[in-house]
Amino acid sequence: ILITLDESTYEGGTNGANHPISWYKEYDGGRSFYTGFGHTNEQFSDAKFLSHLKGGIKYAIGLGQPVDYSKAYAELVPEENRFNKVMFTQNLNEPMELDFLSEKEIVYVERKGGIHIYDLEKGKDSLIATLDVFSGLEDGLLGIAVDPNYKENNWVYLYYSENKNDNNQNLSRFKLADYSLDLSSEKILLQVETQRDECCHSGGSVEFGPDGNLYLSTGDNTSP
Repeated sequence: ILITLDESTYEGGTNGANHPISWYKEYDGGRSFYTGFGHTNEQFSDAKFLSHLKGGIKYAIGLGQPVDYSKAYAELVPEENRFNKVMFTQNLNEPMELDFLSEKEIVYVERKGGIHIYDLEKGKDSLIATLDVFSGLEDGLLGIAVDPNYKENNWVYLYYSENKNDNNQNLSRFKLADYSLDLSSEKILLQVETQRDECCHSGGSVEFGPDGNLYLSTGDNTSP
């Protein structure tokens, strides 16, 4: 840890005495550097900040030291020339996440509330529903996951921002069958309280793990 914040100098801090704001670390055979500074234009005219940033960049690129791949445990990314890019559809309204309903059907969501199914066999995109969401700041319809047993239960899971004054984000289960989302089938599994006084950093990816559990990631809902 390079720098910590003194939470007695401002209001709203919840990390206590140990509140890192800048650090560095060796990771997976390489080097990483993080700083929470740099959110204003004025900071980039500050000599101390520029020295801090330059030092972090120099550390991350290794000062001439090669990356030690023997320490890496992540799989190497295949070369780009091994992939073919195929465009299915375009002119989308902030697409956020997708999943497969079947080998031939992709379901995906847009931040403003749109839910689509793309038929790979027919090459057809269908808007099947529009969820009423609060889409200010970075909120909205943020994530979707298809139940591993979808063929039997027709369940999908959505994470979205309620268009109400309670500022809740809902992780909900719905029935989706025959290109129709049954809004009356909603079962709210989890509500996450948020603030909507300022932007940013809303997150909401939804994914089933190999253990069968449903995982949700959220942003820190603040700035910086």
